[in-house]
Amino acid sequence: MKKYCYAAARRVCTLLAQRRLQHAGHILRMPQHRIPRGAMSWIPPASKRPGGRPRNTWRRMFANDLKPMDISREQGEALARDRQQWREFVARWAQQHRRN
Repeated sequence: MKKYCYAAARRVCTLLAQRRLQHAGHILRMPQHRIPRGAMSWIPPASKRPGGRPRNTWRRMFANDLKPMDISREQGEALARDRQQWREFVARWAQQHRRN
């Protein structure tokens, strides 16, 4: 059997997570009164929960994307306020995931 090597190919889930982080940084730098920023920090009102697994939210996905770098959601939000630091962080995150 032949082995195929894709030198520059990245996994789609890694690429999507990187784009989510880039977009999250963009949204988190917006003023709090902007609708996208409010939507990112919105928590649904407490009500009777439907059956099955809870839906995945932007907050949960953002927190899960930060977990491999041992950064909490709050730390990530603070880091995203500085555009240059956030870009460096996303680049480090992507570099770490290229190796895995």
